[in-house]
Amino acid sequence: MATVPRDPKRLRRFIVPILGVCLSIAGLVYVYRDLDVQSLLTSASRIRFLPLAGAVAAYWLGTVLLRSFLVRHLLKPLGNVGVLGAYRYICIGFLANNVLPFRAGEMARSAAVHKGTGIPFSSVVGGLALERMLDMGMVAAVAFLALQVAPLPSRVRIAALVTAIAVVVGLVVVVVLARHKWREADAGAKGPIRAFLWNNWVRFSAGFGSMTNVRAIAIAIALVAAMWGMTLISMASRLEAFDLAATPSLSLTLLTCLGFGVAIPSAPGYVGVYHAAAAFALTLHGVDKDTAAAFALFSWLLDVGLGSAFGAVSLSIEGLRLGDLRKRAPAKGEP
Repeated sequence: MATVPRDPKRLRRFIVPILGVCLSIAGLVYVYRDLDVQSLLTSASRIRFLPLAGAVAAYWLGTVLLRSFLVRHLLKPLGNVGVLGAYRYICIGFLANNVLPFRAGEMARSAAVHKGTGIPFSSVVGGLALERMLDMGMVAAVAFLALQVAPLPSRVRIAALVTAIAVVVGLVVVVVLARHKWREADAGAKGPIRAFLWNNWVRFSAGFGSMTNVRAIAIAIALVAAMWGMTLISMASRLEAFDLAATPSLSLTLLTCLGFGVAIPSAPGYVGVYHAAAAFALTLHGVDKDTAAAFALFSWLLDVGLGSAFGAVSLSIEGLRLGDLRKRAPAKGEP
């Protein structure tokens, strides 16, 4: 009896969610396998409103707003992206990450920018890939600071070092590519397949256009540093809201672990990986397991709830649905 060949796309659609669920289950088991419900409720009753409001304000009016300026700056060579528009696209990405597996919100955000501005999709992906690279560089820098004041294990030290080296090499490559004048016409003599790949590469690398001079690079780095500074303030306020001492050591460790944790492709909403990263950071500083588990749960609910709400509003303003972002239409001249 002849075997029916398996459809790789169908197989991938099946395997990817399963892997995400496995990662989520592993993280949740790590944090909540011996959950004391009473301790969870007691921790919830100690949450203070003012520091919590300060944490929310620092994040949404500081971090996300600064990220909007960063996105506008990185995409400026490609087209006009307003700050409010960039803010909405970021919120749409948050919503998509909360409902789609393996950080698919990044591609959904790229699709939203493409649909809202007409900038070629591949170029938007290139610009936002550069944004993610700058983010990981700052996570590595935060990890380096945390290593000076916090008892982080050697595996975190190694991860920070490897990330820092990879980001430095990546940024050097990006700057070189941005300065090189790629021309689509060069693909003419390469044959149809190589021409197709070349033209896509040309559009993708066009997203590196903001790295063409020292001033533009300095602005991007300054925005990323300010953005992560506001995130650190938000984390410290959140710790105070949960009646935990927001020492520099704990705040930096929490930000480092969450930065690396949510970068892992996982199930929707960073379920499990967020909880494990937050709980790991807190227990490393002597916080008892039940309190750490409660902080991880309620902090996650805050992030997912607000991110989904802002994202839904932004989708409505843009006149889009999540399904629209999964079946993008190419811009004119884009394959």
